Amino acid sequence: MSTPPTLDEYKSIEGSPNYIKRDSLNNASTDINNPLVSIITISFNSERTILKTISSVTKQTYKNIQYIIIDGGSSDKTIEIIKNYQKNISIILTEKDKGISDAFNKGLYLSKGKLIGIINSDDWYESDAVEHVVNHWIEFGDGIFHGKLQYWKNENIPYYIFSGRDDKLLNGMTINHPTTFVSKIIYEKIGLFNLNLKRAMDYDFLLRAKLNGEKFYYIDKVISNMLLGGVSDSNWLNTYFEVFKIRNFNGLSKIKNYLILTSSVLKTIVRIILESIGLQTPVSFFRRNFSMVPKSDPRRRI
Repeated sequence: MSTPPTLDEYKSIEGSPNYIKRDSLNNASTDINNPLVSIITISFNSERTILKTISSVTKQTYKNIQYIIIDGGSSDKTIEIIKNYQKNISIILTEKDKGISDAFNKGLYLSKGKLIGIINSDDWYESDAVEHVVNHWIEFGDGIFHGKLQYWKNENIPYYIFSGRDDKLLNGMTINHPTTFVSKIIYEKIGLFNLNLKRAMDYDFLLRAKLNGEKFYYIDKVISNMLLGGVSDSNWLNTYFEVFKIRNFNGLSKIKNYLILTSSVLKTIVRIILESIGLQTPVSFFRRNFSMVPKSDPRRRI
């Protein structure tokens, strides 16, 4: 693994012919009670889902938002949909990238907010998500803010609500990245997303932040929603191996790392088998009572 890039390494993107900026939407307020919040959405051939994502950002109860969309050169109607709503979008960049990390990093360079959130083009925020995050930032200051994530089997059937806990980050991804908002100063200190990682770049960043002593703040509320079936869900074994590599690179115990990897793989295999034969009840019981990250029934939603 190489070291992650810095913000300065992305200066050239402002000269891209596919860069659209609407200055009137960027209110870099100096009022501590009304900070500018940047939100980044990356997309690629997301015509079926991106409208819901865009709407969830533009309809936030908190209004001082710089909204940035980075599209990797979609060949479907994604770009057309984005441009139909460009009056509500601060920056649009449409060009090929080197992967998810590169797209994230382009958005981070263009972000002017005190706080930065990243929501992918098939996820969506609760309408008051940013308001809750800003209130915590006003109370606690700079840090990494994260909350509950509602998973959905499809658009009509809720799955589980995943909580988050940063104290278990050394063991695995125990924070819901779609719910995180990070003070920009932290990216300036520890670098951006690692370009060598294809699936677990969010875990790598959060682990580096934890090891660097950055402060984490948990918001006990559903912040974001996610449909099952993302890159990490569908390639879970490769994701586990990438997480294993990240922990090794950051100097964690190799013996403990092997034990965590083995345990994670076995538990996932057992879960898949049980769910495939219709035994959801024991899976649900384990998730509620023994999972590293607390999970609750969607009926207990807060």
